[in-house]
Amino acid sequence: RSLERQGKPVLTFPDGSSLRALVVEQPFLTGRWFFAGAAACMLGSLGLVSVGPLGGTEIAQLFAATLIGGSLGLAAYLAGQRPGQWWSLFQQAWWSELFTFWWWPGLAFAATYYFVIVGLVVFVLRLESVNGLALSLMSGTVGGFLALYCYYLGFRRSEEDRVQQAVPTSLLRCPFITGILSKRQTASGEGALQTLGGPPGVAVGSSAKKG
Repeated sequence: RSLERQGKPVLTFPDGSSLRALVVEQPFLTGRWFFAGAAACMLGSLGLVSVGPLGGTEIAQLFAATLIGGSLGLAAYLAGQRPGQWWSLFQQAWWSELFTFWWWPGLAFAATYYFVIVGLVVFVLRLESVNGLALSLMSGTVGGFLALYCYYLGFRRSEEDRVQQAVPTSLLRCPFITGILSKRQTASGEGALQTLGGPPGVAVGSSAKKG
């Protein structure tokens, strides 16, 4: 705290404040992608359950949630960079870059979220069997939160590109890194204001100065 009062940015573990600020700033866009991801994964889960007993297994549900959630996560990531024009960005981007994000964090994070939810249901709640509705809710939770996080990653990517910071693309695909970067930008803006004699309660990051 002493270093922060001196205007020196300190890297700390992200607390989700940047994501919450984005949800408050863009409630319609973030909510639309959250519910789109949740609805798509829920429909995919229910469709598998209706096929037969094999579709209701954890492995089949895992593959469905991973593929649908990861694919929608890629679309949400592009929409975060350019709201309303994500399809044009999809056509302009390199396929290698799209595949890289689809693979990680898209598929990887979707599978991780599903494993976490299954662990909570099986080991914490101790439910030995779950019905189709519960499976769809689990998949919907994965799809909703993954789409929201990916939209946030796209928004942060556009901000970092706008201020032209030398941050590798691989780091900008991680929510932990982007959360730290956004907090560092805020701290840097506060230190600059204090140096120039500006009001200490106003935070102006490098993005605002660039605009």
